[in-house]
Amino acid sequence: YFEKWGSKEEYVKKRKQKLLTDEDGREYVLSDAGNGKRAKMFIEDVLEKGVVVDDVWDLDKLNNSAKESVGFTSQKRETLLERIIKASCPEGGIVLDYHLGSGTTAATAHKLNRRYIGVEQMDYINEISVPRLQNVISGDDQQGISKDVNWQGGGSFVYCELADLASKFSDLIEQAQTTEQLIDVWNDLKNSANLSYKVDPALFDENREAFNALEISEQKKLLIEFIDKNQLYVNYSEIDDKTNEISENDKKLNKQFYGA
Repeated sequence: YFEKWGSKEEYVKKRKQKLLTDEDGREYVLSDAGNGKRAKMFIEDVLEKGVVVDDVWDLDKLNNSAKESVGFTSQKRETLLERIIKASCPEGGIVLDYHLGSGTTAATAHKLNRRYIGVEQMDYINEISVPRLQNVISGDDQQGISKDVNWQGGGSFVYCELADLASKFSDLIEQAQTTEQLIDVWNDLKNSANLSYKVDPALFDENREAFNALEISEQKKLLIEFIDKNQLYVNYSEIDDKTNEISENDKKLNKQFYGA
């Protein structure tokens, strides 16, 4: 991959070249052409061609005292993501981050005029990732690469959550405080399509006393295992199933997203 030079001054400094001017006023450098020969290269061509991305990047690690830190343990610097994105994705391209975390990839992609898709399964997305992107859009985020790219704000993003299906059972199991409450959840689960095909409801009911004798933490663990994990969320193919209670607005948004 190639990345463009930031400026002719950067090129001259890093390549230890002397900038010359010909009789037509065009700036050029004399580059090593091999065999002791020198080749004339116009500076605009050099800047356009760029430089091959190095195998080793010497970048400082982000610490909690850094201004761009959002207090996320594994947060990366925007300068690192800038190099990766510029080397692999053109302006207007799509960047995918399937472990969104602190949102550094999305924030950097936004400032670099790239589209992006971020995926996260943890609840902190509402306290860290989403507010961070909102600050990027408002222009309040002036950390990271903001000054380098003269970031003033703008743009938008869409935040969506997966439609719950069987995950409602796992939530009820986690919230239960007594064995009786867990049995109520079981009675609903065994009569639903969210029960794993590996589970024999009749066999469980026959051994209810053994279940009751377990610690409540073990009871919860067992019932969680009974849930069909392929049914935690509503598949797009089931969007029109009335039992899933998907609103018309959500259907419209999904069809726009998938281009259906």
